[in-house]
Amino acid sequence: LILEKGKIPDDSLAEFSPEMGNILPTTTMVGDLTNEGTLEKIWNYIQAEEVGRIGVYGMGGVGKTTIMREIYNRLREEVKKNGNRFDDVFWVTVSQKSSIEKLQANIAEGIGFQLSDQDVMRRAGKLSDALKERKRFVLILDDLWEPFSLEDIGIPIPTKENGCKLILTTRSFHVCRSMETEKEVQVKVLSEKESWDLFVSKVGSSTGVLVDEKIRKVAEEVAKECDGLPLALVTVGRALRKVNKEDWQNALTALRGSTSNVAGMEEKVFSRLRFSYDRLKDDETRSCFLYSALYPEDHEIEAKELIEYWMWEGLLGK
Repeated sequence: LILEKGKIPDDSLAEFSPEMGNILPTTTMVGDLTNEGTLEKIWNYIQAEEVGRIGVYGMGGVGKTTIMREIYNRLREEVKKNGNRFDDVFWVTVSQKSSIEKLQANIAEGIGFQLSDQDVMRRAGKLSDALKERKRFVLILDDLWEPFSLEDIGIPIPTKENGCKLILTTRSFHVCRSMETEKEVQVKVLSEKESWDLFVSKVGSSTGVLVDEKIRKVAEEVAKECDGLPLALVTVGRALRKVNKEDWQNALTALRGSTSNVAGMEEKVFSRLRFSYDRLKDDETRSCFLYSALYPEDHEIEAKELIEYWMWEGLLGK
């Protein structure tokens, strides 16, 4: 609908990014045995008084952020109801090209604190004082790429005495170890059955195409090519939703032949995303998609603004 020559009613655009401190939007959790078990393990560590730092690690696209959003929302509800265990919980997204100054600014924004001083050490002191005023807090740092010193940033060291928690998600166990996490939880890929169920839900079981035994066998091979990664399963499944029967074998061949060499991203993840991109209906759609890459990493993109840019660039046709 977005590409129908830019004819979009003003009231059809919705903002999906929540304000800091609000409940975060989540997708349905998949993998009852895999992800639910991981979520409960993290939750139990959070409740343990002797555990102050928790590292959640796993390859890109495996579902770390999805799990932690569920954790965050559960904590927010708990704080609202009684606040007996924690006084507040904060979510901060860390970018790949982060720095001490940027991370300080992101945390300050996340806790609603004005950080104006230019000196890094003074900023750290002010940020530390501001966090201590929040008393028993849970700070979630999502997508951490490099380790850093808590003292340099201004994060009080979580202890049994202050009741604070620091939870970080990362692709690297090395980051967890360097951050001196007391407990580490690996987010693993989905089982074959969980992968298939998720894939079918995105392809659309009501389409009837999987009723054909030959197509079903090819579809099962396509799902296996996603290696149990939720991001890959969702992306590829949606790309193959309601396609013609003859497209399935072509899709399997394309997936098996796709390769990539992108720094910081596993080959399986990138190649499956590339597959989805290649299947966009035309160059116009692909150009619109690529335009979003002009925005900085983790930038909140407003739909209305983006569509206006598309129109100004002539990407929506005449």
